[in-house]
Amino acid sequence: MDVQYFPVDTKSQPTYLALKEWANDQNLEVLLKCASLDSELKKLLKKYKTLRNGPNVFQVEYCFSKHAYNESGRLYARNGCGLQMFPKWVRSFLSGEYYIDVDQRKSLPTILKGVFEEYEIQNDVLDDILAEKKSYEKKALFKALLDGEKPSDKDLLLLWEDIYNRLVPELKEAHYFSDLWKHCKASKNKVISAKRDASFFALCMQTKECRILLAEKKIMEDEGFLVDSLQFDGFLVRKQPELEVTESVLTQCAEKTKEIAKYFVSLSTKAFKDFQKKLEELQIATRAAAVASIDPKNEYSRLMMGKTNHLDVAKMLNLKLDGTVVFDGKDFWAFQEQWRPVQPVHIRKELLKHVNKDVEKMFKLDLSDDDSKHLEDLLDKLKTNKFVSDTVSMVQTITYDEKFLKKLDSDPMLLGAANGYIDIRTGKLHPHSKDVLISKSVGYDFFDDKHPFDKSLKEQWDDAVKKFFPKKDERRFAQTYMGYCLRGDHPEKEFAIFKDKQDGNCGKSKFLQGCMGAMGTYAKKGQPNNILKSTGPRNQSGHNAHIFANEGYRCAAYEELPEEELDTKGFKDETGGNSKLTGRRVNGKFDETVACTWKSILVFNDKC
Repeated sequence: MDVQYFPVDTKSQPTYLALKEWANDQNLEVLLKCASLDSELKKLLKKYKTLRNGPNVFQVEYCFSKHAYNESGRLYARNGCGLQMFPKWVRSFLSGEYYIDVDQRKSLPTILKGVFEEYEIQNDVLDDILAEKKSYEKKALFKALLDGEKPSDKDLLLLWEDIYNRLVPELKEAHYFSDLWKHCKASKNKVISAKRDASFFALCMQTKECRILLAEKKIMEDEGFLVDSLQFDGFLVRKQPELEVTESVLTQCAEKTKEIAKYFVSLSTKAFKDFQKKLEELQIATRAAAVASIDPKNEYSRLMMGKTNHLDVAKMLNLKLDGTVVFDGKDFWAFQEQWRPVQPVHIRKELLKHVNKDVEKMFKLDLSDDDSKHLEDLLDKLKTNKFVSDTVSMVQTITYDEKFLKKLDSDPMLLGAANGYIDIRTGKLHPHSKDVLISKSVGYDFFDDKHPFDKSLKEQWDDAVKKFFPKKDERRFAQTYMGYCLRGDHPEKEFAIFKDKQDGNCGKSKFLQGCMGAMGTYAKKGQPNNILKSTGPRNQSGHNAHIFANEGYRCAAYEELPEEELDTKGFKDETGGNSKLTGRRVNGKFDETVACTWKSILVFNDKC
């Protein structure tokens, strides 16, 4: 019963229930910064922010309406401050990552059917609605039955007449509900007095709905689930790895609820409403409003209609690229799902794709002769190789970030995948973002709703590993160590040596090959010169250039090492303990510090 048909006032009401619900702090700030967001919704979100009780946690109080009587009707989040009262897309954006949305299926007709049976009222229209032989849009059904006005639909009229001519008179005389009728009859509230029978009936139905909801909450919590938010005809259950909200769990809950509240209302999970389209519309409108407040013609248009030298055109392109291109001092990088190095020709193509087309569109508008001549000249310039080359050089200057390479792949707890990036701390998959500087990838999709976990592949891999490592302890260590490599954050000073007594036929190279394949570009074959005692290229200019060889990687494997002495001290220095080493790159002019995010594996075939 999402629509309100009974007046609500919770400002001074006593708290009946207090719950702590989870909502993403950063996403809340995103909404508050949207200038185009509905002003009333923004006020509500600002009030909601004051309920913050910790990182991503908000304490919400629930109470009954002032206009109800003796704990009747619904429980409302006080002053509308709670996920309960937000539009579905807002609820999804703020809390979709934390909750499973559980819905009472056909709440109103199901409860009404139960009440009809109590008073021996048979209505074929209601039976057809529940059997899905007749279908009505939810709001239309609510309005027809709870608004008090006779509906125009002939079938709904039959149902309406049974409610108001047969059921409501019975409820007015029933135990407990008779007191609600006396309350509604005496109320001076304009909403109630205008439609007393309809207000009374809505209050009765909402009372039954609320009792069912509270029973469902208790039953779910008795089973270990966390119900943090009430949604009138449903509730939000916290996602927990060890507890899954299955169909059988919900069926069991509905059956137990019937024992307490008399009615069987089936439950189901429903997907959170997609918020992306609505959010993008708001952000686009917000950006447009911000630009308009600075320059009515828009900064991009202003640059286009100005002198339009190389710098202006480079600025125009930079506005279009919106931070998806960076120059590191040597190469361009472009965000294409992940950050990738690109050739200058990529910038030329972007110039043609955006600026050239925009100038052509502007040229076709009804402009003054001077403006048309200006755009015509600009189009001619954009067709010359020298002007384009000079513009690309200017783009280098505008997008230059001297710290970009240092920041790239620098977070040891983030792992790139084909369909996003994984936060190893939480195990959650996030969509790619230009603000998350990741260039490496394991090369395959991390499992999610679109890419389910492949149990058969896991079983095949487990069978292969058992052949490589027959002993359980060795097998467990080998797999744990390979997984540990991907962290990039290694407090322990450990490295692995793969060896055998079978003249190289034990499969360790195959195991390593499979693991490195799974690590994608996070793994590499190490160069022996970097870990052996020598004066070769590993120490060019005497500035330890070799320490940068594995920068940004998570695993370096050294196979078939020559019979030379290992640089024990140097190898220990770069092994675990979250080590950081200082040296100078090949042809470098100053010292730099590198974080040792990689783990090393040495492979020997010698008989031991």
